[in-house]
Amino acid sequence: SPALCRERGLVYVPEDRHAHGIFLELPSVYTMTAGILGRLGRFFLDTRREAEVADGFVRSLNIKLGSMWQPAGTLSGGNQQKVVLAGALAAEPRVVILDEPTRGIDASARQDVYRLIRSLTGAGVGVLLISSELEEVVELSDRVLVMHRGRIVERLEDGDLTLERVTAASFGVAEVRP
Repeated sequence: SPALCRERGLVYVPEDRHAHGIFLELPSVYTMTAGILGRLGRFFLDTRREAEVADGFVRSLNIKLGSMWQPAGTLSGGNQQKVVLAGALAAEPRVVILDEPTRGIDASARQDVYRLIRSLTGAGVGVLLISSELEEVVELSDRVLVMHRGRIVERLEDGDLTLERVTAASFGVAEVRP
C-alpha cells in the first residue's frame, strides 16, 4: 500500500500528476503535506507546522505561487510538478521513483527538477528515474537499465553510458549484457 511504502522510505511520483499526484481544486499546501498529516499533530492538525513544512518546500524547490493556499490547479505545469515532488519529499524517503518527472513542464522548471534530483542523490537518496527523454536519462543517471518490449536489453554505467548506446538499446539494436 502507499502508506506502507512511505513508512518504509519509498515514494512514487506518478507520470500523470493530474490523475494521481495532486489535489487540483484544493490549496497547494494540502498536496505538499497530505502524506505526513500524522506527523503534523497528534489529535489535531497543527496548521502552523503544516504551513512551515510547505513554506520550506516552496523556498527549496523554487515553487512560484501567490500563496500556499492557492489551488494547485491554478499553477503552471512546472509548479504543479514541484508541488507533487514536495508532497513526496515531505515523507523524507530513502528511495524516490520518478516517472516522467519533467513531462509537460517548461525549461526553467525542468532545470529546477534536475537540481533537485542531483541534490537527492548527493544526500544519499536513491532515485529511480523513468523517462522517455534519453538526454535526461544520460545526464542524470549513474546506471541505466534499458528496456525494449518489456525486457531489459542493456545495462549501462560509467563510460558506457552515452546517448548513442541508450538510443541503440532502446530501439532493440543492443545485445543483452549480464
